[in-house]
Amino acid sequence: VLYKMSAITYRIAKIFVKIKYFSLPNILVDKQVLPELLQDEVNGENIARFARDLYKDTKSAKRVKEELLMVKEKLGSPGVADKTAELILQTTDKFKNEIKGLILFIKPYWKRLLLAIVCIIMSAAANLYVPWIIKDMIDKVLMERDMVLLNLIAVGIVVVFFFRGIFFYGQSYLVSYIAQRVIIDVREMLYVKFQKLQLAYYEKKQTGTIMSYITNDVAALQAALVDSLIELVTESSILIGSLVMMFYLDWKLSLVTLIVVPLIGQAMKIFGRKLKKSGSLIQERTAEITSLLQETISGVRVVKSFAREEHEIERFQNQNDLNFKANMKSVQLSSLLTPTVEFLAAVIV
Repeated sequence: VLYKMSAITYRIAKIFVKIKYFSLPNILVDKQVLPELLQDEVNGENIARFARDLYKDTKSAKRVKEELLMVKEKLGSPGVADKTAELILQTTDKFKNEIKGLILFIKPYWKRLLLAIVCIIMSAAANLYVPWIIKDMIDKVLMERDMVLLNLIAVGIVVVFFFRGIFFYGQSYLVSYIAQRVIIDVREMLYVKFQKLQLAYYEKKQTGTIMSYITNDVAALQAALVDSLIELVTESSILIGSLVMMFYLDWKLSLVTLIVVPLIGQAMKIFGRKLKKSGSLIQERTAEITSLLQETISGVRVVKSFAREEHEIERFQNQNDLNFKANMKSVQLSSLLTPTVEFLAAVIV
């Protein structure tokens, strides 16, 4: 089964409907079961290549067959169209539901979160004081040799950085506390959920993958909560403060510098989309390694009985290499993002 869609239609759909795939089987199982070919890609060569792969690789053929059976199970018998529409709507509302779910987990700790935001804003304000000091040093101390102002600046630097240290400690501790509590709550909720699931779920899922949900995926959420929350509020505060100072000093030059903002926004959008995809791939690769470890270690007697040690070592090495490549792809994108933004800013400067 192959799907043909106009490239323009596909691009428009990707903007307004946040889905990974456009073919029905792939949407239902949330993975690429069948190839998705656009316009000119639907040709005899590509179709023959897919057919040859299925014919030569019995494992791939078996996997596709199993996944198509999953598609059939999800569709059920009556009400196929309604069920499909419901699944697509659930997919489009996924991000909104994730945000709502996260807010529900954070809600019990809103007082600490409010105090953490205050600490983050005050710490960011201290960073904004530094360029103002440099301005006074050049304009007044060096040019006018104002020694009194120099002494005031020296005392001011000590006082500002003392309080900055206190606020920085407050933001780090409070955000980490909230993140740890949320992670504990999420882990407990997942564990309770897994305990109540039917045996049929465990027959379809690998044990290592389920373990990865509670360990690796939750750990990734923890990192996102701690690092992203602090960075979001800090950088937003610095941005707002910088804009206020820039327009106060010279509004005309400030307007000129804002020309680059759409370019930077576009760059962030492109890299953000790629980083999101890369992050999902990393989580999948990590889950696959966990599954492989669980499978081989729990079945070590079987492995040794059939002298399959070398085969299992090779499997693990291949999986480990795929995980390495996924991580390096993410690093590559992250490393390109900052220089790209800085280059665009340098051009306008």
